[in-house]
Amino acid sequence: MEQLCFALSLLVYFPTKQRKCNALDLIIEAFYDEENICTRWKETNFIPNLNVLMGLSKDLLKDVYLIDVVDDNEKSGVVYYLFEYQDTYFYVYRGSEASDELYHTTGWQDWSDNLLLCLDEVTPQQTFAQQSFLNHLPDKEFMLCGHSKGGNLAIFTAISMPSYLLPSLKGVVTFNAVGMQKKVLDQYTSQYTYDDYLKFHLFESEHDCVSSCFQHIKKPYIVKSPLACRNVKDLYIHHNMYGITTLLQHDYLLVEEKSIVPQMVHYFVNEHFMHRSTEQRKEFIEWMNEAFQQNLSANELVIKAIKQFLKIHPSQIFPFTQDISQLSWRQITKKIQDLRKKGEPNEEINDNESSANT
Repeated sequence: MEQLCFALSLLVYFPTKQRKCNALDLIIEAFYDEENICTRWKETNFIPNLNVLMGLSKDLLKDVYLIDVVDDNEKSGVVYYLFEYQDTYFYVYRGSEASDELYHTTGWQDWSDNLLLCLDEVTPQQTFAQQSFLNHLPDKEFMLCGHSKGGNLAIFTAISMPSYLLPSLKGVVTFNAVGMQKKVLDQYTSQYTYDDYLKFHLFESEHDCVSSCFQHIKKPYIVKSPLACRNVKDLYIHHNMYGITTLLQHDYLLVEEKSIVPQMVHYFVNEHFMHRSTEQRKEFIEWMNEAFQQNLSANELVIKAIKQFLKIHPSQIFPFTQDISQLSWRQITKKIQDLRKKGEPNEEINDNESSANT
């Protein structure tokens, strides 16, 4: 099932004017939409994602039909497609869009909302996804899917929906989904049973950093990547859909843990930044929102964010980076392992010992 969810989570990144059509028609539309291609071809993700889309198996999507599209991109930034396959609905949420990087067509709503994940509260996009779902309640069994922030919205929709719908929820499948605050998870899953947790299937690249942020509802499947990871550009690739296409294969491999850089991100964000006061985190968010209005590229924003991040408390956030240029990867790995031995309670449900194919 993860192959189908992967294909739909990729397809939702391509805008459509169609309704009530076969999913294969959406691929044809994406390929022949000259206006969209001319507008977006310079985006980092567009051509690689389009190539993956064109290579999808027709057998995978031939019986999938688009039922509806909820597009609130100009306001909240939330977009999701409703598909039907074998008498099951699929609510598929779009992640943060790269089009903002070049054209700011939606005013950075996605990125501003992402920053609010640093606080112990529900974000506006999560609220919109929740309310929109309640306005489009399924009358049959359903799945929730998404990549990156789309995966986050899928998970939040699942945990916040009325309990009487849980028996109709067949599963939640996400790819490199950013986590949530423990307080939010605890608030909405206090009545969850073991069987409820088993419906969640979180897939993450071994080199993805975004999904290393915050807490997960359960331990994810860490997918081994055949691609190199040598620099920041490679890390970016591994987060995106075209960087985890091994999931389209039925013989993909799982590993026990992520590579060193995502482990560092996990430690720095969850063990240090999130232990800063709420006021300090709000100051960081306010500073970033101001930066969003300065017409900077994504790369420029990342650099400014890191510098601002370091100002919070560099000696505690990066306790061993003073001499990091002199450390080998093996030494850095040992540092991380030593930090992890101090440990944090892991109460996550883990069914990864079973087959990865769901």
